[in-house]
Amino acid sequence: MGVDWQSPTEVQKDFQVFLAFGYCHMGMWFWEYLMTINIEYELLKGTRPFRLPMIPYLLARYFVCGSYIFGNILYHSERAVNCNAHLIMLQLCSGYATCAASALLMMRTSAIWHQDTYINIFLIVLNLGQIVTWSHSTMCAQTIWVDGEGCIVTKVERWFSANYVLTMMVDGIVLTLSAGRLLWTRRGMGIGGLNSLLITDGMIYFIVTFLINLLQAVFALLELNTPMMFIMAWGAATISAMAACRALRHLADFFRKEESAKGSARGYVFSQNWSNRKGAHGRGPSAGGLRSDVGVPMEDLEQAEYARQIDSASAQTMVVFPELQYGLAEQREQCNTTRSMV
Repeated sequence: MGVDWQSPTEVQKDFQVFLAFGYCHMGMWFWEYLMTINIEYELLKGTRPFRLPMIPYLLARYFVCGSYIFGNILYHSERAVNCNAHLIMLQLCSGYATCAASALLMMRTSAIWHQDTYINIFLIVLNLGQIVTWSHSTMCAQTIWVDGEGCIVTKVERWFSANYVLTMMVDGIVLTLSAGRLLWTRRGMGIGGLNSLLITDGMIYFIVTFLINLLQAVFALLELNTPMMFIMAWGAATISAMAACRALRHLADFFRKEESAKGSARGYVFSQNWSNRKGAHGRGPSAGGLRSDVGVPMEDLEQAEYARQIDSASAQTMVVFPELQYGLAEQREQCNTTRSMV
């Protein structure tokens, strides 16, 4: 005999399962939030520059927090509340967190395409369509207050699942644009690590969010009962936001490590060059270590001269091999547009 999903006993049991999933996702989210709150601290302190991608990053984080606040009021209030208002706010927070997560992925794609006007317009239209769809979804469910039981969902429209199907389609289109561009412009050998990071993080984000949104869409389409239709709604918003925010932090960490490595390598080259010059001439800097006329350390002058010679040699190389100039320009533009995100 099959399970009677509409029986009061089964509905109550599924509601407890729904709450248990919600507690797990809430605990996972707040742990993630506390472990990464240093981003907000650095922004407030001014040690981290506030750039445009920080807007969807912060929106995703705090919309998820808002969804848990309104959700707990909706499902645990012991006194009469406006159930429909709290449900609308819960749906808006969850939906806008998902839209903000998608916007973060879109900004990475825009950077990869060097802020191409047509790509930007296309991505903006996609994100606006996603926001409109999630905003319209607030009318897909209705709730009432029942004394002794709390807020009870009385109606859920079938097209509620369209939100998750649309999110999967949007993320798939954006990932295809990103990966296609990165694989097509492979001449930038110097940024292979960056290409690999962008593709890997993009794939991880897409796979994780695709699976969680697919699971929620399937449960919504099955219409087993009301709790089962929303079983993964919290999880979809939470995991999408976590994956997108982690992708942005990985990009920031990549550039910080790159800058640190370049600084160390530059110091090593200058140090080796000075040691070689010292050995060749059999002497070091003058007794005072300064030029008497300008008061500048001799070692700094030697290093500056060495750097100038390197730049001159690079310029001559570009004249002999002009085809390299386009490749290096492409690398610099790729790095600069992507670096502007973090």
